[in-house]
Amino acid sequence: MNTTASSNLNEQYAARFPGKIEIAADFRGETSWMVDKDSLLDIMRTLKAEGFDYLVDVSSVDHVGREPRFEVVYELQDLLRVRYLRVKTRVADGDLLPSVSDIWRAANWHEREIYDMMGVRFSGHPDLRRILMWEGYPYHPLRKEFPLAGKATELPDIAFTAPAPLEGGPFVTLPTGEVRGREPHSRENFSRMELKVGDAASRSAVAVDKAVRDGAVGEQLVLNMGPSHPSTHGVLRIALELDGEVIVSADPDMGYLHRGDEKIAENMTWHQFIPYTDRLDYLSPLANNVAYACAVEKLMGYELPDRAKVIRVICCELARISSHLVGIGCCAMDLGAMTVFLYTFTEREKIYNLYELLTGARFTTSYTRIGGLARDLPDGFVDNLKLFLKQFPKMIGEVERLLNRNPIFLARMKDIGVISAADAVNYGLTGPNLRGSGVEFDLRKKVPYLGYERYDFDVPVGEFGDSYDRYLVRMEEMKQSLRIIEQAIGKLKPGPVNVDDPKNILPPKNKVLTEMESLIQQFMIVTQGLNAVPGEVYFGAENPKGELGFYINSRGGGVPYRLKIRSPSFVNLGILPHLLPGLTVSDVPAVLGSFDFVMGECDR
Repeated sequence: MNTTASSNLNEQYAARFPGKIEIAADFRGETSWMVDKDSLLDIMRTLKAEGFDYLVDVSSVDHVGREPRFEVVYELQDLLRVRYLRVKTRVADGDLLPSVSDIWRAANWHEREIYDMMGVRFSGHPDLRRILMWEGYPYHPLRKEFPLAGKATELPDIAFTAPAPLEGGPFVTLPTGEVRGREPHSRENFSRMELKVGDAASRSAVAVDKAVRDGAVGEQLVLNMGPSHPSTHGVLRIALELDGEVIVSADPDMGYLHRGDEKIAENMTWHQFIPYTDRLDYLSPLANNVAYACAVEKLMGYELPDRAKVIRVICCELARISSHLVGIGCCAMDLGAMTVFLYTFTEREKIYNLYELLTGARFTTSYTRIGGLARDLPDGFVDNLKLFLKQFPKMIGEVERLLNRNPIFLARMKDIGVISAADAVNYGLTGPNLRGSGVEFDLRKKVPYLGYERYDFDVPVGEFGDSYDRYLVRMEEMKQSLRIIEQAIGKLKPGPVNVDDPKNILPPKNKVLTEMESLIQQFMIVTQGLNAVPGEVYFGAENPKGELGFYINSRGGGVPYRLKIRSPSFVNLGILPHLLPGLTVSDVPAVLGSFDFVMGECDR
């Protein structure tokens, strides 16, 4: 948001809500408001009505020792005018914060995660229960007193009692008249989910209420799809309520791959966390490295040398092609087109050869550094890259000939999983899943970073918002990535690949091995970490799966006080309970394949 626009907005809302908004000084070009929690809903509804139609992310910070203890952070965006605003509010431990899920549907899962990880409870939330941990787990892992090792023996004894259901919360009225809390769809209760027909007590609230209204209790079945199902792409489990083959309700259950990356980040130096970003969306590790580094560089106020920017652009676009190849190949294989899978994986191996030449690794690259890169391009890399660019279009043509007029593929994808533009925005979809619904929003164009404004490329969008459109968008994005890489090669000029900040940037390896000063410099940076400035920032990058964002709250020093990962896969899957009902079981693999998600990133 430019200075004039933010100033006008600040003055307008300060006058409209006197004494309810505390405006912080802009930091790194970001405007932040601290609002009174009792006025939160009024302010949020007004902002939504006046253009802030997109909820990018919701984070939480545990300011242990301070009252109110918790801070909830909302990142808002005006898609039309490309304005950003951060709204924060404070809530005491045990107090209630009003839910904004009626304003933005995307808030549903964000608030469930905050409840799960921090223990902040939201009044008016339609389904407040854990989302990554299991029901009955007595701790909230992102609270500061929770140890990194996560051993229960290190924690105080807690007599855990499940909180009473909130108004409008997770409870059901059974046909017998009994009011009961929801039977959780959790790993702990997985065996119990193989239910006999008619066990209404374990249905989801939506399905039970519908069954009671329709007088159809006992005629429907709960079916577990996943977590060990090939089309759930990892370890996603969806509890499907079925009426014959038709889906009545869908309840995604995740967390099987939860590793506590955000907790780990609080206990590592800024550089030490880079390898963990490889393991988020492990199909595009180079792009993850870049997104995280850009977030920390925004905090530090770094401006990268041109050569480093160009190399990062090449890395990100190669990662986009590689990720889309896997997504399209696996989606086609889920629907029976095995040949396509072989074509796409063959091309991905060629990209991995480039990765190996560039980084020394094929899968977990850890190539980016805060302030630049681990090393410059090796000899022969550009020649090999040009050869790949020359050969790749032929493969895209082969895949299009195999799929675009394939009657089986078209029947399984066209008019299946249709998402309107309004729903895509309301549920916070990003990347090809947002653009497939006709919303022309790409961070590389709208909020350029790494010099993307200097590249000529098109942003493909869909027309109908169905699974087939999402496939077409990814196919066209690979072609546009080729255009970008070709331009980037022409922009490669000699120069440094790291910013000039000796106190925080690792010296070249050859100097570390030959100069005492450089050896001491590396020792200090590695052991103490980059000396970050205090402040808070949010940075979002246009990753293959969508917007990968990092919210950083720094109190200065070598480690982040709080680092929140905005996972595009996590947010994109939030629309499934709305999208799947009305489809059939056989449609689910097509819809999931068209979403192209990775559970390592979703669960973090």
